[in-house]
Amino acid sequence: MRYATLTEEYIDKLWLHIKQARGIFGSLEGRSRETLKQSLLSSYIVLDFPFGYARFDEWIPGEQCSVHFAGWSPDIFRKKGELLIALNHMYSHHGMKRVYARIPTGSKALKHLVESLGFHYEGTEPNYYRVGCVHADRYVIVFEEG
Repeated sequence: MRYATLTEEYIDKLWLHIKQARGIFGSLEGRSRETLKQSLLSSYIVLDFPFGYARFDEWIPGEQCSVHFAGWSPDIFRKKGELLIALNHMYSHHGMKRVYARIPTGSKALKHLVESLGFHYEGTEPNYYRVGCVHADRYVIVFEEG
């Protein structure tokens, strides 16, 4: 895991991976290079992994943020330890007490991933993605009761 520097070259690299990705990541993060770029630039932190990235937004300092995982390799499901390190980093270095993740309703693989990382289901947000009629299930991980 490393902090990503959002250069045009980095965005091009991610766009190539996302465009070629099969499954949900390609349709949510990869609608166009411009929407990917806007998502990245509006994120507070972007962490880079060999198998994907995690971007953090909806940032309330010392309180909460949201994480969006995107992967182009099955390693995103196998290397959960690296994702846990990133989540713990949000608590230890940025004081986040709560981190939210939203996944498309009905995505069994992503549900299993976020639950295995310690997230708990909190509710459903209708038409969250603004792509067709895709709803999002909202999960939260709490690092410190507050």
